[in-house]
Amino acid sequence: MSVNRFEQLCLWTDESLALCQELVDLLGRERTALILLKGEDLAEITMTKEVLVRKIVDVRRRIREAGKAWFGVESSVDLEKQLPDQQKKIWAEKHAQWTKQWSFACEQAQSSQLFLEHSQRNLGRLIDHWRRLIGDAPLYSSQGKKKDPASTGRVLERKY
Repeated sequence: MSVNRFEQLCLWTDESLALCQELVDLLGRERTALILLKGEDLAEITMTKEVLVRKIVDVRRRIREAGKAWFGVESSVDLEKQLPDQQKKIWAEKHAQWTKQWSFACEQAQSSQLFLEHSQRNLGRLIDHWRRLIGDAPLYSSQGKKKDPASTGRVLERKY
């Protein structure tokens, strides 16, 4: 009976690993789409990322709830202590794979977020330069800080 339950935990772990790899691949596509300025692709990728993260959270929640219900444990470490030796090795390997994959996905997401912020600043500066070319007041100061829109020089039109 615990073998079937253990196998189910392993299947859910494999599913979460596959979803996590899919997320990493999607983050790479996101960066490429941003470099190529493909707005529609970025919108689709963002929605897909949200769905993938929700799926990962759901699978990991199932694993945690099953661990509590089936084995009466709160963590993977506690579960490993209760398993027979043969299953301990398998679970330790699965848990190590998950930890490694999730850490890598988190690093990629942080890197992607920094890249998005950097690109946003660059696009803002590009727009500012275009505004200057057509004679509009700049949105950024010469130091690169965003100006208060209320303080930008507006021309008031008066009727005399």
